[in-house]
Amino acid sequence: PPLGGAVHGSWRFGRTFGLDASLYQPLDAEHRWFVEPRATAQRSIEDIFIDGDSVARYRFAHAWGSLDVGRVFSNRMELRAGLRAGGQTVEREIGTPDLPEISGEGYGGLTMRYAYDSRDRNTLWQSGTLARIEYFRGVEALGAVQEYDRVEGVAETVVPLRDNVMYLRASGGASFDSELPIYDTFTL
Repeated sequence: PPLGGAVHGSWRFGRTFGLDASLYQPLDAEHRWFVEPRATAQRSIEDIFIDGDSVARYRFAHAWGSLDVGRVFSNRMELRAGLRAGGQTVEREIGTPDLPEISGEGYGGLTMRYAYDSRDRNTLWQSGTLARIEYFRGVEALGAVQEYDRVEGVAETVVPLRDNVMYLRASGGASFDSELPIYDTFTL
């Protein structure tokens, strides 16, 4: 029997402009196991602050391909692991000349992501919780200029207030004392 599958894509524009395309392909009839190749390209403008003062503005650009293999648990949880490889650039638009720039360097590594999603719908949801945690390990053999570790997580839930709802969100990350490249630092 056919296993189905889905082509996913997105387009973002504004201070962050990007394109994503992927093919989600189940590997078994129960749709428990899957593979998902993806291509991503993005440009963004980011302001850098120190002690609340804007000190620089950067233009970040990246493009990469990835391949994930994963497992779905019930209809709410997913665990995936994969490989990512591509390139990054970081151009300083405003700021002193001693601030770093990257004219182009490799980007690659291993990824692992866990997601839990009990929302009743994707947008303007009225009940449920969304939680994600993603780990990335920069690996020189996959194109990274340096090896580093990065983990980032987010949790969101909805709180009913009579006929309305309030969304609560918490997020954070860690680098486990490894030095992150400027393009993979955390943003507020």
